[in-house]
Amino acid sequence: MTSPLTYPSLKCILENLEATRRLHITARTPSLQKINNQIPLRFDSISINSDSLKINELSIEFRWSYMYFSQMEYLMKRNISGSPDEKMEKLLNKYFCGRSNLHVDTLDLGPGTVPAMNIKLRVNSLKPSVDHYFEPALFLLHPDSFPLKTLKTTVIGPETYEHPVVKSAETLILSIGPDEPPIPLETIKKLTNTTVVFHYLQYPMTKFDVIGLTKYLRANPSEHSTIYNITSEHFLCVHNLLFQLGIAFNEFGSELTGVQGRFIPTTFRLLIPTDEAKTQIQVYGIVETDQWRLVIKVVK
Repeated sequence: MTSPLTYPSLKCILENLEATRRLHITARTPSLQKINNQIPLRFDSISINSDSLKINELSIEFRWSYMYFSQMEYLMKRNISGSPDEKMEKLLNKYFCGRSNLHVDTLDLGPGTVPAMNIKLRVNSLKPSVDHYFEPALFLLHPDSFPLKTLKTTVIGPETYEHPVVKSAETLILSIGPDEPPIPLETIKKLTNTTVVFHYLQYPMTKFDVIGLTKYLRANPSEHSTIYNITSEHFLCVHNLLFQLGIAFNEFGSELTGVQGRFIPTTFRLLIPTDEAKTQIQVYGIVETDQWRLVIKVVK
């Protein structure tokens, strides 16, 4: 006869189960729930929108009076009553409320869908898939989340750049629409994040002083370790900036053989000397799965 699993064994098994499977199993067994509530629950990603919730690979959608659960090839339909807000509240209560040890690698919160729930998530990255301002989501985040590894947000004005969450994030992604005013060079200089990404949503894009930024880095290389990225799904946004840089610094063309990534064909690659003998500025464009990227960084 097989011996029952010990408490340490059960705890070890639960701790290593994928989060949604673990929730499904423990929901049916009161004895496991006691153990489960003592173990941190870790999610790769959580996405909350007005009519859907996605937890790792589990997708839950509201359609009329039904709630659809799908994961891999598995699909289930259940009746659920109430308004969209009430449905979401029931769902979030089921998965998250009453727990103090929820860890999320990436949180995606849709605009206008911040649930009025008493939950605190320990989050590494706040990256909404639909571009909007980050601040309404902050009350869901546990203080241990800060500084964030990655923050993605739109810009509502100069106050965005002064926000402590923006200033402290390791990687800052700024989503910039076609009607946004140009970001002043003085503002860019003050961004001290490890990586700053200026993501342009449409073409034609607002003006970006890429020449001024590069000249500033040449004169002050030791003051800035920030890596600057300009990205867009629109090729011309990145191509035109690379062309400007290539014309302005054409004597510093380089193969950049040590750089990883797939270079954008027929575009300039530059290795620009600075006013300090031991540093240079790399400038290049790379092709990614769903976007184009221009990189400007000081290297030794």
